[in-house]
Amino acid sequence: MKTVNEVAEEWLIAIQKVLKHSTYVRYQSIYRRRIQPVIGDCLPTEISQIMVKMCLGLGGNAGSRPSASYVNTTLNIMRQILLYADPAIHTDELMHGIIKPRTVQKTIEVFSSEEQRRLLNVLEQHPDSYKTGILICLMTGCRLGEICALKNADISMENETIHIHSTVQRIQRPVDFVDDQTAKKASKTVLLVTSPKSQKSDRIIPLPDYLHSFLRKYPLKGEFAVNNTKLMEPRTYENKFTTYQKMAQITPKNFHTLRHTFATNCVAGGMDPKVLSELLGHSSVTITLNRYVHPTDEMKKKQLNDVYKNITGVLR
Repeated sequence: MKTVNEVAEEWLIAIQKVLKHSTYVRYQSIYRRRIQPVIGDCLPTEISQIMVKMCLGLGGNAGSRPSASYVNTTLNIMRQILLYADPAIHTDELMHGIIKPRTVQKTIEVFSSEEQRRLLNVLEQHPDSYKTGILICLMTGCRLGEICALKNADISMENETIHIHSTVQRIQRPVDFVDDQTAKKASKTVLLVTSPKSQKSDRIIPLPDYLHSFLRKYPLKGEFAVNNTKLMEPRTYENKFTTYQKMAQITPKNFHTLRHTFATNCVAGGMDPKVLSELLGHSSVTITLNRYVHPTDEMKKKQLNDVYKNITGVLR
Protein backbone atom coordinates (compact mmCIF):
# COMPACT_ATOMS: atom_id res chain seq x y z
CA MET A 1 0.00 0.00 0.00
CA LYS A 2 1.20 3.50 -0.80
CA THR A 3 1.88 6.12 1.87
CA VAL A 4 -0.44 9.09 2.32
CA ASN A 5 2.15 11.34 0.68
CA GLU A 6 2.43 9.11 -2.41
CA VAL A 7 -1.35 9.05 -2.76
CA ALA A 8 -1.65 12.79 -2.10
CA GLU A 9 0.80 13.67 -4.86
CA GLU A 10 -1.24 11.59 -7.34
CA TRP A 11 -4.44 13.20 -6.06
CA LEU A 12 -3.01 16.71 -6.49
CA ILE A 13 -2.15 15.95 -10.11
CA ALA A 14 -5.69 14.64 -10.69
CA ILE A 15 -7.53 17.62 -9.16
CA GLN A 16 -5.33 20.16 -10.91
CA LYS A 17 -7.13 19.31 -14.14
CA VAL A 18 -10.60 20.08 -12.79
CA LEU A 19 -10.24 22.81 -10.15
CA LYS A 20 -9.71 26.53 -10.56
CA HIS A 21 -6.01 27.27 -10.21
CA SER A 22 -6.48 29.36 -7.07
CA THR A 23 -8.44 26.54 -5.40
CA TYR A 24 -5.81 23.99 -6.41
CA VAL A 25 -3.02 26.15 -4.94
CA ARG A 26 -4.95 26.50 -1.68
CA TYR A 27 -5.46 22.74 -1.40
CA GLN A 28 -1.84 22.09 -2.25
CA SER A 29 -0.68 24.60 0.37
CA ILE A 30 -2.88 23.19 3.15
CA TYR A 31 -1.72 19.65 2.38
CA ARG A 32 1.98 20.54 2.30
CA ARG A 33 1.93 22.76 5.40
CA ARG A 34 -0.54 20.97 7.66
CA ILE A 35 -1.25 17.43 6.59
CA GLN A 36 1.96 16.11 5.09
CA PRO A 37 4.19 16.78 8.14
CA VAL A 38 1.83 14.79 10.40
CA ILE A 39 0.66 11.82 8.32
CA GLY A 40 2.59 12.00 5.04
CA ASP A 41 4.80 9.00 5.87
CA CYS A 42 1.92 6.92 7.26
CA LEU A 43 -0.15 4.33 5.48
CA PRO A 44 -3.83 5.34 5.18
CA THR A 45 -4.75 2.47 7.54
CA GLU A 46 -2.40 3.78 10.24
CA ILE A 47 -4.07 7.17 10.69
CA SER A 48 -5.69 7.81 14.06
CA GLN A 49 -8.15 10.48 15.13
CA ILE A 50 -5.39 12.11 17.23
CA MET A 51 -3.37 12.55 14.04
CA VAL A 52 -6.38 14.09 12.33
CA LYS A 53 -6.77 16.59 15.18
CA MET A 54 -3.08 17.48 14.92
CA CYS A 55 -3.52 18.21 11.20
CA LEU A 56 -6.45 20.45 12.03
CA GLY A 57 -4.60 22.35 14.74
CA LEU A 58 -7.01 20.97 17.35
CA GLY A 59 -4.45 18.96 19.27
CA GLY A 60 -4.91 20.91 22.47
CA ASN A 61 -1.73 22.99 22.28
CA ALA A 62 -1.92 26.63 23.28
CA GLY A 63 -2.08 29.16 20.49
CA SER A 64 -4.54 30.56 18.00
CA ARG A 65 -7.44 28.31 17.11
CA PRO A 66 -8.16 27.56 13.45
CA SER A 67 -11.28 28.98 11.85
CA ALA A 68 -14.32 26.85 11.06
CA SER A 69 -13.70 27.37 7.34
CA TYR A 70 -10.10 26.21 7.61
CA VAL A 71 -11.05 23.10 9.61
CA ASN A 72 -13.80 22.14 7.17
CA THR A 73 -11.51 22.63 4.16
CA THR A 74 -8.72 20.58 5.75
CA LEU A 75 -11.11 17.76 6.64
CA ASN A 76 -12.41 17.79 3.08
CA ILE A 77 -8.87 17.51 1.69
CA MET A 78 -8.01 14.63 4.04
CA ARG A 79 -11.23 12.82 3.19
CA GLN A 80 -10.62 13.15 -0.56
CA ILE A 81 -7.03 11.90 -0.28
CA LEU A 82 -8.00 8.86 1.81
CA LEU A 83 -10.87 7.94 -0.48
CA TYR A 84 -8.56 8.37 -3.46
CA ALA A 85 -6.26 5.82 -1.80
CA ASP A 86 -9.06 3.38 -1.03
CA PRO A 87 -12.81 4.06 -1.49
CA ALA A 88 -13.49 1.48 1.22
CA ILE A 89 -11.83 3.54 3.97
CA HIS A 90 -14.37 4.64 6.59
CA THR A 91 -13.48 8.32 6.78
CA ASP A 92 -16.68 9.19 8.67
CA GLU A 93 -15.66 6.95 11.56
CA LEU A 94 -12.18 8.46 11.62
CA MET A 95 -13.53 12.01 11.75
CA HIS A 96 -16.62 11.36 13.88
CA GLY A 97 -16.82 13.27 17.13
CA ILE A 98 -14.24 15.93 16.26
CA ILE A 99 -15.46 19.18 17.79
CA LYS A 100 -15.15 21.88 15.17
CA PRO A 101 -14.91 25.62 15.82
CA ARG A 102 -18.21 27.42 15.56
CA THR A 103 -18.82 29.47 12.45
CA VAL A 104 -18.81 33.13 13.44
CA GLN A 105 -21.21 35.26 11.44
CA LYS A 106 -19.38 38.40 10.37
CA THR A 107 -21.05 41.74 10.93
CA ILE A 108 -22.17 43.06 7.57
CA GLU A 109 -21.89 46.78 6.97
CA VAL A 110 -23.31 49.06 4.28
CA PHE A 111 -22.82 52.74 3.60
CA SER A 112 -25.66 54.96 4.72
CA SER A 113 -27.21 57.42 2.28
CA GLU A 114 -25.22 60.25 3.84
CA GLU A 115 -21.97 58.27 3.62
CA GLN A 116 -22.67 57.50 -0.03
CA ARG A 117 -23.21 61.20 -0.75
CA ARG A 118 -19.92 62.09 0.93
CA LEU A 119 -18.06 59.35 -0.93
CA LEU A 120 -19.55 60.44 -4.27
CA ASN A 121 -18.41 64.01 -3.63
CA VAL A 122 -14.83 62.79 -3.20
CA LEU A 123 -14.95 60.50 -6.25
CA GLU A 124 -16.32 63.27 -8.46
CA GLN A 125 -13.52 65.70 -7.51
CA HIS A 126 -10.55 65.43 -9.89
CA PRO A 127 -11.59 61.93 -11.07
CA ASP A 128 -8.97 59.44 -12.19
CA SER A 129 -9.04 55.71 -12.98
CA TYR A 130 -8.83 54.76 -9.30
CA LYS A 131 -11.82 56.87 -8.28
CA THR A 132 -13.77 55.78 -11.36
CA GLY A 133 -13.16 52.11 -10.53
CA ILE A 134 -14.66 52.60 -7.07
CA LEU A 135 -17.64 54.39 -8.61
CA ILE A 136 -18.13 51.43 -10.97
CA CYS A 137 -18.17 49.04 -7.98
CA LEU A 138 -20.68 51.16 -6.07
CA MET A 139 -23.03 51.30 -9.05
CA THR A 140 -22.65 47.77 -10.45
CA GLY A 141 -21.69 45.57 -7.47
CA CYS A 142 -18.36 44.38 -8.94
CA ARG A 143 -16.02 42.50 -6.63
CA LEU A 144 -12.54 43.83 -5.80
CA GLY A 145 -10.76 41.24 -7.94
CA GLU A 146 -13.16 41.84 -10.83
CA ILE A 147 -12.56 45.60 -10.98
CA CYS A 148 -8.78 45.09 -10.70
CA ALA A 149 -8.86 42.75 -13.72
CA LEU A 150 -11.35 44.79 -15.77
CA LYS A 151 -10.06 46.02 -19.13
CA ASN A 152 -11.33 49.05 -20.99
CA ALA A 153 -12.25 46.74 -23.87
CA ASP A 154 -14.78 45.11 -21.49
CA ILE A 155 -16.68 48.40 -21.23
CA SER A 156 -18.93 49.05 -24.23
CA MET A 157 -20.03 52.68 -24.37
CA GLU A 158 -22.08 51.89 -27.48
CA ASN A 159 -24.05 49.06 -25.86
CA GLU A 160 -23.84 50.69 -22.41
CA THR A 161 -22.61 47.50 -20.73
CA ILE A 162 -19.72 46.07 -18.73
CA HIS A 163 -18.60 42.49 -19.33
CA ILE A 164 -17.21 40.82 -16.19
CA HIS A 165 -15.28 37.71 -17.18
CA SER A 166 -12.09 37.64 -15.13
CA THR A 167 -10.75 38.32 -11.65
CA VAL A 168 -7.33 38.90 -10.15
CA GLN A 169 -6.06 37.78 -6.77
CA ARG A 170 -2.75 37.38 -5.00
CA ILE A 171 -2.25 33.74 -4.09
CA GLN A 172 0.51 31.72 -2.49
CA ARG A 173 3.05 30.75 -5.13
CA PRO A 174 2.48 27.14 -6.25
CA VAL A 175 5.43 24.80 -5.76
CA ASP A 176 5.69 24.21 -9.51
CA PHE A 177 4.94 27.80 -10.62
CA VAL A 178 7.43 29.40 -13.03
CA ASP A 179 7.38 32.90 -14.50
CA ASP A 180 9.77 35.46 -15.93
CA GLN A 181 10.55 36.80 -12.48
CA THR A 182 11.49 33.46 -10.94
CA ALA A 183 15.11 33.69 -12.04
CA LYS A 184 15.43 37.11 -10.44
CA LYS A 185 13.72 36.75 -7.09
CA ALA A 186 10.98 34.27 -6.30
CA SER A 187 8.36 35.86 -4.05
CA LYS A 188 6.10 33.84 -1.79
CA THR A 189 2.99 35.00 -3.65
CA VAL A 190 1.97 35.71 -7.24
CA LEU A 191 -0.70 37.91 -8.82
CA LEU A 192 -2.97 35.65 -10.84
CA VAL A 193 -5.77 36.40 -13.32
CA THR A 194 -8.42 33.68 -13.56
CA SER A 195 -12.03 33.23 -14.58
CA PRO A 196 -14.58 34.72 -12.14
CA LYS A 197 -15.68 33.09 -8.90
CA SER A 198 -18.33 30.91 -10.58
CA GLN A 199 -19.93 30.33 -13.98
CA LYS A 200 -22.70 32.80 -13.11
CA SER A 201 -20.06 35.41 -12.28
CA ASP A 202 -19.21 35.70 -15.98
CA ARG A 203 -21.88 38.29 -16.70
CA ILE A 204 -22.86 41.44 -18.57
CA ILE A 205 -24.02 44.38 -16.47
CA PRO A 206 -25.92 47.34 -17.96
CA LEU A 207 -24.35 50.73 -17.27
CA PRO A 208 -26.65 53.00 -15.21
CA ASP A 209 -27.26 56.30 -16.99
CA TYR A 210 -25.28 58.28 -14.41
CA LEU A 211 -22.24 56.00 -14.77
CA HIS A 212 -22.48 56.00 -18.58
CA SER A 213 -22.51 59.83 -18.61
CA PHE A 214 -19.63 59.94 -16.13
CA LEU A 215 -17.50 57.64 -18.32
CA ARG A 216 -18.25 59.78 -21.39
CA LYS A 217 -17.16 62.90 -19.53
CA TYR A 218 -14.12 61.25 -17.95
CA PRO A 219 -13.09 58.43 -20.32
CA LEU A 220 -10.71 55.77 -19.08
CA LYS A 221 -7.41 55.28 -20.90
CA GLY A 222 -4.94 52.44 -21.28
CA GLU A 223 -5.47 48.69 -21.28
CA PHE A 224 -6.94 48.33 -17.79
CA ALA A 225 -9.87 50.29 -16.38
CA VAL A 226 -7.93 50.86 -13.16
CA ASN A 227 -4.20 51.58 -13.13
CA ASN A 228 -4.16 52.04 -16.94
CA THR A 229 -1.17 50.00 -18.17
CA LYS A 230 -0.91 47.16 -15.66
CA LEU A 231 -2.95 45.00 -13.31
CA MET A 232 -4.10 46.71 -10.15
CA GLU A 233 -2.84 45.09 -6.98
CA PRO A 234 -5.99 44.37 -4.89
CA ARG A 235 -4.35 45.22 -1.55
CA THR A 236 -3.06 48.53 -2.92
CA TYR A 237 -6.53 49.37 -4.22
CA GLU A 238 -8.04 48.62 -0.82
CA ASN A 239 -5.60 51.09 0.70
CA LYS A 240 -6.60 53.74 -1.82
CA PHE A 241 -10.24 53.14 -0.98
CA THR A 242 -9.46 53.66 2.72
CA THR A 243 -7.83 56.98 1.86
CA TYR A 244 -10.88 58.14 -0.07
CA GLN A 245 -13.16 57.22 2.82
CA LYS A 246 -11.05 59.28 5.21
CA MET A 247 -11.21 62.19 2.78
CA ALA A 248 -15.01 61.81 2.85
CA GLN A 249 -14.90 61.76 6.68
CA ILE A 250 -16.28 58.22 6.75
CA THR A 251 -15.16 55.58 9.23
CA PRO A 252 -13.28 53.20 6.88
CA LYS A 253 -15.05 50.01 5.90
CA ASN A 254 -13.68 47.17 3.75
CA PHE A 255 -13.91 47.23 -0.03
CA HIS A 256 -16.64 44.57 -0.13
CA THR A 257 -18.95 47.06 1.59
CA LEU A 258 -19.42 48.65 -1.84
CA ARG A 259 -20.96 45.41 -3.11
CA HIS A 260 -23.23 45.04 -0.08
CA THR A 261 -24.30 48.67 -0.45
CA PHE A 262 -25.10 48.18 -4.13
CA ALA A 263 -27.30 45.19 -3.33
CA THR A 264 -29.08 47.03 -0.53
CA ASN A 265 -29.69 50.06 -2.76
CA CYS A 266 -31.20 47.81 -5.43
CA VAL A 267 -33.59 46.16 -2.97
CA ALA A 268 -34.57 49.55 -1.52
CA GLY A 269 -35.32 50.68 -5.08
CA GLY A 270 -37.67 47.74 -5.60
CA MET A 271 -35.47 45.63 -7.89
CA ASP A 272 -36.61 42.06 -8.51
CA PRO A 273 -34.36 39.66 -6.48
CA LYS A 274 -33.76 37.50 -9.57
CA VAL A 275 -32.47 40.49 -11.52
CA LEU A 276 -30.23 41.49 -8.62
CA SER A 277 -28.92 37.93 -8.32
CA GLU A 278 -27.86 37.96 -11.98
CA LEU A 279 -26.23 41.39 -11.67
CA LEU A 280 -24.19 40.17 -8.71
CA GLY A 281 -23.27 36.94 -10.47
CA HIS A 282 -24.76 34.60 -7.87
CA SER A 283 -25.70 31.00 -8.54
CA SER A 284 -29.04 31.42 -6.74
CA VAL A 285 -31.41 34.08 -5.42
CA THR A 286 -31.04 32.57 -1.93
CA ILE A 287 -27.39 33.59 -1.75
CA THR A 288 -28.35 37.12 -2.77
CA LEU A 289 -31.06 37.50 -0.16
CA ASN A 290 -29.18 35.82 2.69
CA ARG A 291 -25.76 37.38 2.23
CA TYR A 292 -26.14 40.66 0.39
CA VAL A 293 -29.44 42.23 1.35
CA HIS A 294 -29.22 44.23 4.55
CA PRO A 295 -32.18 46.42 5.49
CA THR A 296 -30.91 49.74 6.85
CA ASP A 297 -32.65 51.74 9.55
CA GLU A 298 -33.83 54.10 6.81
CA MET A 299 -35.41 51.22 4.88
CA LYS A 300 -37.07 49.83 8.01
CA LYS A 301 -38.55 53.19 8.95
CA LYS A 302 -39.80 53.87 5.41
CA GLN A 303 -41.50 50.48 5.16
CA LEU A 304 -43.06 50.84 8.61
CA ASN A 305 -44.43 54.22 7.58
CA ASP A 306 -45.77 52.69 4.35
CA VAL A 307 -47.58 50.05 6.41
CA TYR A 308 -49.31 52.65 8.55
CA LYS A 309 -50.15 54.78 5.54
CA ASN A 310 -52.12 51.85 4.20
CA ILE A 311 -53.80 51.24 7.53
CA THR A 312 -54.74 54.80 8.52
CA GLY A 313 -54.66 56.56 5.16
CA VAL A 314 -52.68 59.35 6.84
CA LEU A 315 -49.08 59.27 8.11
CA ARG A 316 -49.19 60.83 11.55
